Amino acid sequence: MQRGAAAFSEGSYAALRNPNRHEDGVSELSEHQALEQLAALSVLARWVEEAALLFGQD
Repeated sequence: MQRGAAAFSEGSYAALRNPNRHEDGVSELSEHQALEQLAALSVLARWVEEAALLFGQD
């Protein structure tokens, strides 16, 4: 789980960061695309939250 969350985190940062700040001519995200990206980051946040809780219970 830890390796998966780390890989997902790294990939999400690389793929979902604001491309408009780094490339010219990139169009704005549609509402649907923005919600998909938010959902992906929400999953990551839940994994981190759960990991912190499990770690604190040792």
